[in-house]
Formats: sequence, structure tokens, C-alpha cells
Amino acid sequence: MYLTNSQKKNKMSDTYSTFMIYELKNTGERERLNITEQEFRQNNGSKVLNDSQVALIVKEDLRRIYIWNGATSPVRKKFIASRVATELQQELIFSAKFHRCKIVSVDQGDEPQEFLNAFGFKPQITAKEEDNKQPQFAILNNSPPPIKTQKVVPQTQKSSLYTKNKQVLTKPSKSLIDTTSISQKEILTKVLSVKLPDDYKRAHILIGNNTLYGIIIKKAEIFGKPVEETEWEPLKKLPKEVIELEGHKLRVHFNNENNTIEAIEVLEMTTTATQKKIEKEVGKKQEIDYNKWTVNHLKEYCAKNNINVPSSYRKAQIIELVKKFDISQNS
Repeated sequence: MYLTNSQKKNKMSDTYSTFMIYELKNTGERERLNITEQEFRQNNGSKVLNDSQVALIVKEDLRRIYIWNGATSPVRKKFIASRVATELQQELIFSAKFHRCKIVSVDQGDEPQEFLNAFGFKPQITAKEEDNKQPQFAILNNSPPPIKTQKVVPQTQKSSLYTKNKQVLTKPSKSLIDTTSISQKEILTKVLSVKLPDDYKRAHILIGNNTLYGIIIKKAEIFGKPVEETEWEPLKKLPKEVIELEGHKLRVHFNNENNTIEAIEVLEMTTTATQKKIEKEVGKKQEIDYNKWTVNHLKEYCAKNNINVPSSYRKAQIIELVKKFDISQNS
């Protein structure tokens, strides 16, 4: 589809924000809706979303562009939605200098938990009146399935998470970790404002059901001098194996109003504190067992003492460099 000069001009003059909703027209054009995220969160998005609609929802702080497909929306709309979303993705990168957002398809009645958590929506489980089979409930935190009750939905009522003329079953119990009351950025700011215990630093922060934050180092050059900045951002890649948090401490942040957990901090000991602890255990006169140190602690020790560590070096090779440095200092 080619855009007219008028359409291009309207796109160029668009004011971008970290949250936006576009309705997809039958012609394949998108039209931005004038609604705030707070308004969108109300009543499971029923103010905007409906059965016959296909919408593009931009959530830049989560690096997401959601394609929301209404249950009765035309097949043609669903078909061209991916192309329009890709065009919007590139437009935001080059015109608004946004991060590259991942495109996620969301089908009405089968919304992924990620989408529900992003806007604080409540899951709704639907079943046809003639279906007498036991429904499949989503179990959260090992909670038992709720008691089955039925509620007739008026035909005039519009909802984003169920279709008309269907029975609605009670939803599962609310997850222990809940972020529906405030956004993840607000929770992150709140967590970072809490003073750290002595000898500890933050390693990661878990917010909501599935968002793990970590420190991202960004390098830039200002007036010819290299500058490093650190930001807390959602981690894109997670380890595949199980990790044991040896030498770490967990700190849990509660929301007393909702009686829920907002976030969990993973704290690790600083290099200095770790060294003091090990020295206390083995005695200052004995040789330090660097095998008990993590790779991050070893690299921090090397950086502090100007020990050059090639990027290809593994833990055993870094330990040898540290031992040679200690010998040279004591000789």
C-alpha cells in the first residue's frame, strides 16, 4: 500500500509517546486513538477494544508492539496487521528514536499472560453454553481452580477479553506478585530508592510475574572522551539452566494496600566484602582461595588493580593472573 502525500505529512507530524494505540482500518491504514494508558487500563480495555477490531498497541517501556485481534475481526485485517506493525516498528526507530520493539500477536480470548500483566488486565475464561465439559483453568501460584459459577453477559456490553452471548466463568485467584496498580517503571524507581545493606550491591530485580531487570552498560563518546552510563532495563536473554544464588541475598518489596509482592531484589556482596569474608574464613596469613570468587568478582578485582584481562580468558586463567599479581605485590 502506498501512502499519499497527505498521509505521509500526517505521519511526519505525529507526536510519539511511549504508549500509543492505533486502530487498523479496512483500507489497511492505521488511525491513532486519543487515549491515555490509564484510561486504556480501565475495565480490561473495553473502552477501546472490541470483537471486530484489529489494533496496534505500542508499549515502548516493555519494547513491545502488540497486535490485538478481535474474535470476529476480518481475516484481511489480521493478514495485513503484521505488515503495518512492521512499518510502525521501523518508523518509531528512525523517526522517534525508540528502541526496537518486538511485535507480539494477541488473540481475543487467548491473551498471553505477558499482555495481561502489561496493562493490569484480569484473565477471563469463556465457554459456550452448550459446552458442558470441565474448562481448563490457568493456575497461578498453585492456587486451586475456582468454583464454577455462571454469569450471563448482556449483548449490549462490550468487553476486550470475551465475546458476546457467552457465559463467563470466575477467574483464578490473583497472582502473588502483582503489578496492576502501578507501572513497572514506577516500581523500579521505588525499589532503587531503598537503601542497600552494607557490603551488598544490586545484581537483578524481578518485577511482576516475568520481567527480570539488570544493569545495562551503555558506552558513548562526549568531547572525544569515552563515557559509560548504566541503566536498569529488562533482560532480553536469560540463562537456560537453573542457577543457585550462592553468596546472594533476596529482598522482597510488598504493596501493603493490595497485599501483594511488587518486586524481588537479588543482592550480591561487593568485591571488597567478599574478599574480607574469605580472608576472615581462611585467615590473613593463608593463601586466598580465588576459586570461591565469582567471575564478576575476579574481574572487578582486576579492574581495581589495573590487571589486564583478555576478553577470551576464562575463570581459571583470570585466577592465574590474580595470583601472579599478588606474588608481585608481596615480593
